[in-house]
Amino acid sequence: MSSARRAEARALGAVAEGLSDDPFAVLGRHPAPAGSPPAAIIRTLQPAASAVEVVAAGRVIPMERRRPEGLFVAAVPWDRALEELGYVLRVHEGSGVRDLVDPYQFGPLLTDFDLHLFSEGRHLRAWELLGSRRRTVGAVEGVHFAVWAPNAQRVSVVGDFNRWDGRVHVMRRLVPSGVWEIFIPGLADGDRYKYEVRTRDGHLLDKADPSKVIARSREPLVRPERTEREGYVPNVVYTCGALSHRDTIVLPYAVSDTFSNFATIKISALLANLAS
Repeated sequence: MSSARRAEARALGAVAEGLSDDPFAVLGRHPAPAGSPPAAIIRTLQPAASAVEVVAAGRVIPMERRRPEGLFVAAVPWDRALEELGYVLRVHEGSGVRDLVDPYQFGPLLTDFDLHLFSEGRHLRAWELLGSRRRTVGAVEGVHFAVWAPNAQRVSVVGDFNRWDGRVHVMRRLVPSGVWEIFIPGLADGDRYKYEVRTRDGHLLDKADPSKVIARSREPLVRPERTEREGYVPNVVYTCGALSHRDTIVLPYAVSDTFSNFATIKISALLANLAS
C-alpha cells in the first residue's frame, strides 16, 4: 500500500472512530486523485445506514461502504468547480429512507472579522455568534451551531436527529479562535441537542449549550466605586473569571486597567436576584 493510501486509511479510520479533529478534510466533497477521470469524491458517515446513495447532477449513485462503522464513499463524475456541485444523501435505515443535505458540503459561516474581535475579547455581541441560530445558506435552511472550546480535541453536536452519536456531526475547528462551528440543514424548531466534547486526553464530556441564557440579573454583579473610576482606561471594570468557596462566589476583577480587586456574593443572594 502506498503512503498516500495509508494516510487516507488512517484519516478514514479516525473519522469512523470519532477521533478526528478535522472531519471536513475527509467528509463532504473532494477532488478525485490526480490522474483519475474528473470527479468529486463524496464521503459520509452514517452509522445507522444499511445503504447510502448520492443524488447529484441528475443521477443517483450508490455509495460504497468503506468502513464497518458506516463510512460510505462515491465518485460523482464532475468537471467543474466542486463548490458548484450540490447533492443530497439518500440514507436507507431499516425499512425507511430519508434524504438529507450533507452538512460537510458547506464552508465556514463565521467571518474572520468576528473571530478576530472575539479572540481579542472585543466582540460586544458574542452571544449572536455562539449557540444555535436558524440560518439560510443559499436556498438551504438549517441551524448554525457554534461554541467556544479552545482546549477540546473535538466537539460534536448530538441530539435526537443523530441518535446522540458524537461521530455524526463533528464540528469545524476555527483556528486560532478556539471556536467550533457546523451548519446542519433540515433541523426542526424544538429539536433537542447538546455539545459532546472530547478532551485532549480522550475523555468525553456531554455538555449542555453554555451559550443559552437561563437567567440574567437586573443589576450588574460588579460596579465601580467612585474611587475606582480613574485610571489608564477610566470607567471600565471587568471580571477575570469566578471562584466558588462554600456558599460564596468570589469575583476577581480589574479596574480601569490600573489595579485589581475582589468582590464576593452569597450564592443564595445571587439565586434570589436571578429568580426575581
